[in-house]
Amino acid sequence: MSWMTMWAGAHPVYLAQARGASVVDVDGNEYADFCLGDTGAMAAHSPEPTMAALRARAGITTMLPTEDAAWVGEELGRRFGVPLWQFSLTATDANRWLLRVCRQVTGRPKVLLFNWCYHGTVDEAFVTLGDDGVVRSRAGNVGPAGDPAQTTRLAEFNDAGSVDAALSHGDVACVLMEPALTNIGIVLPEPGFLDAVRAACTRAGALRLPGGLRLGRVHPRFLTPHVSTIAIGGIAAIWFAVLFPLSENFVYDSLTSLSLMIAFYYALTGFACAIFYRHELTKSVKNFLFIGVGPVVGGTILGYLFFKAIDEYRDPGASYSGSEIFGVAVPVVLGVGLLILGGVLSVLWRLGKHDQFFGRRRETVDPEVATGAKLAVAAVPEEVA
Repeated sequence: MSWMTMWAGAHPVYLAQARGASVVDVDGNEYADFCLGDTGAMAAHSPEPTMAALRARAGITTMLPTEDAAWVGEELGRRFGVPLWQFSLTATDANRWLLRVCRQVTGRPKVLLFNWCYHGTVDEAFVTLGDDGVVRSRAGNVGPAGDPAQTTRLAEFNDAGSVDAALSHGDVACVLMEPALTNIGIVLPEPGFLDAVRAACTRAGALRLPGGLRLGRVHPRFLTPHVSTIAIGGIAAIWFAVLFPLSENFVYDSLTSLSLMIAFYYALTGFACAIFYRHELTKSVKNFLFIGVGPVVGGTILGYLFFKAIDEYRDPGASYSGSEIFGVAVPVVLGVGLLILGGVLSVLWRLGKHDQFFGRRRETVDPEVATGAKLAVAAVPEEVA
């Protein structure tokens, strides 16, 4: 391979055999294999179960799957909780496939990598940062398909600030990273760095590869987020278990205030849907009805019910506990107060430059997704004209 011309010796090592953590060259010299990034030394060379499986399949040269594929897919699903798997022959192919899937899912064009990383022969990875901080094609990158700066953003390993800065543009589909940087020696992550990358990805809406984000896991069928669903359910259970014995009426008042908040934010969601997808409403009758008329009508009804409920529930006599604050019943004070608090926190969050939570771009929606004809994977964003 061409990169072997850069080896320190006069010529590359020609292999005769490998077993365990040792390799033997054609001259009979035995080496301890520390090339954990490029060989099977981490799991040992020539393990007998693997060799037996290879011998059993020797001579089968079609591209069709064998019965082993089903077992492997099920076992991977059992171990990692991911229901679908794409098989590839090399790490480069696996990376290329993942990058395509991430771009398709997020609708974003770029990939975030780390300066001096190694990801096989993935075109996006043959880049480095210049002294001016600009992404440039790496020296020795032969015949690049295009300008890597158009496909890749770079951050410095162990620098959480540079990760946030790269993700702040809102155009990164995923972060492809090694658990430890291996292309310039072994650079281990500093304590907290991997968690910081995971948190940055969550804030920016980017995917992180490899490894699943446990806080971002969703149910494969019902598409509900594991952690937030369990956390909210747990909080509700504790709230009920603690307060119900103390004051049954206060629990009922808190549920009334919750209904006020639900009506309010679902009403806003209906109007927000029509406004956000306003450029898509005239593209088809289905879009107009299901993305425009339906949400606006629903939002109007819920908005009416919200104000109607406030008018009725503000009387302390209409509440379960009969309690009041400044002459207003507890359910209204609690519900409206929390809504106002949420608005204040949103403003503060926006002033804190967390722009990734406030979309600056419109998105297009598949009409078949809007009508429920097929499952939505992700909307595809495009720049507002």
